[in-house]
Amino acid sequence: MRRSRARARPVPALPSLALVLALALALACPAPRAAAALPGKAPVDSLHFLVEADGANAGWMTAVRTVHADGRVVYRGGGTIRGTTSLKWTLEMTPDLRSFVRSTSWLKMPEQELEIVSVHVPDGKPQVTATVNGSQMPVPAEKLPAQAVFLPQGAATALMALSDLLAPQDAATYVGNLSATNGLQKLDLAVRGLGSGALAQKGAEVPVRSFELTVTHKELKQPIVLTIHQHPDGSFFGVETPQGRILATGGAAGGGAVAGPGGVETTVAADGATLAATLTVPPPGKDAAAGVAGVVLIAGPSQSGRDAAADGFGFYAHLAAELAAAGVATLRYEPRAPVDGALSLEAMAGDAAAAAAALGAAAGLDPGRLLLLAQGEGGMLAGEAAALCAQAGRPVRGLILVGATTSPGADLHAALPRPADAPWLASFLSRDPRPALLAAGLPLMLLHGDRDDAVPSTEATALKEWLNAQGHLKVACTVAAGLNHCLQEVPAAGGPPAPECAKGVVKRIAGFVAQCTR
Repeated sequence: MRRSRARARPVPALPSLALVLALALALACPAPRAAAALPGKAPVDSLHFLVEADGANAGWMTAVRTVHADGRVVYRGGGTIRGTTSLKWTLEMTPDLRSFVRSTSWLKMPEQELEIVSVHVPDGKPQVTATVNGSQMPVPAEKLPAQAVFLPQGAATALMALSDLLAPQDAATYVGNLSATNGLQKLDLAVRGLGSGALAQKGAEVPVRSFELTVTHKELKQPIVLTIHQHPDGSFFGVETPQGRILATGGAAGGGAVAGPGGVETTVAADGATLAATLTVPPPGKDAAAGVAGVVLIAGPSQSGRDAAADGFGFYAHLAAELAAAGVATLRYEPRAPVDGALSLEAMAGDAAAAAAALGAAAGLDPGRLLLLAQGEGGMLAGEAAALCAQAGRPVRGLILVGATTSPGADLHAALPRPADAPWLASFLSRDPRPALLAAGLPLMLLHGDRDDAVPSTEATALKEWLNAQGHLKVACTVAAGLNHCLQEVPAAGGPPAPECAKGVVKRIAGFVAQCTR
């Protein structure tokens, strides 16, 4: 078996502009074989990446793919590099991934904020608008260097799209050239399959298939050579350059399973729907025969998807990878978001209970050692979901609420843009989640950051006081200093949050799971 090259060299603080140019230009080119409508892909799929530099984490990126009903494919993402530079981007592609429709990027550095919007028009010349430090300036595309025109796409997002194009190809034999253009600049992107191999990540060997890309362009003094790595099923895993690598977290799955990004792709059979889901399990250990404990990551009524993505950070995806490293399995699933208000919170609680049943049935899991975890508005569902699990003869062992909304819905109704008679809003306004949490009588962990700008930390302290007053004393409440809604550390002087959840709170969650499932 031919092994993919895994270089252990330092990576710069940011991918070079030339590299970003090469990756982004590749998106606008005709593919040798179009990946029509991304067969088999979930409507929403996301990856969390760590950027490595000098053997340490230098930042993170997230890329999210959404396939719309009309076939359009939208890639969006964000990231933070070295704690000083923040990025966000969106790239909309045609259904066959042969050309881009619109791209937007936002880059904030210590002394400058830049936004660039590119819109494709029929004659092939993109319309470009640049905003620098809040001042908008329409710019003729021909006046901009190629790097500026294509900076919007960003490395992780661009490579996810390019990887989708290459997914149908044979990594052992493929040789081709993608001639890319945005109507003004042109480059050649030679692609050569490197076959299959493995990469080391967090002490595990991740099976990969790889393609080498050699990029030439008139603005480049010398060709750029980089490698795209995919999982064996063709899903994107990461990229290597001669300077380093950017890899998705959670690449290795336990039990000999072939993992997709962040875990094994599966489904949850809910009432009237089949929900795409991701199962993340720990590597096999000495206690594997006893059955692994697991946590269902409840999908709330927001639009953040199974990864609970916010500002480019996939909270649930990251938490799943960290808990797997601590020996805990997780299942996160795609929510049936109440876009039209037609889905009630009761139905969403049923979906969470169905996810618990699916997790308990997974190979290597102990169905008697499960907990539920909810963030934000998911806190409105946790108690009822626990009750449904108990009614089905599959009781869970504990509940974890992170930055959760738990006040009566009528107290939280301000400025909700939904019709008053919608089932979602009606059930929200009539719901007081506290009695269900009390009735469950389960050990409860409340985690909240005092820098949470989505849900005030008083939600956690008020819930603990209310439950204690009702006689429920098995409640642990922590309001962590300096943490945000996703339990990331936020600098006191401002600036982007840390690229990962605070290690202490993740360890505390794992410890609570162990305590509840002994």
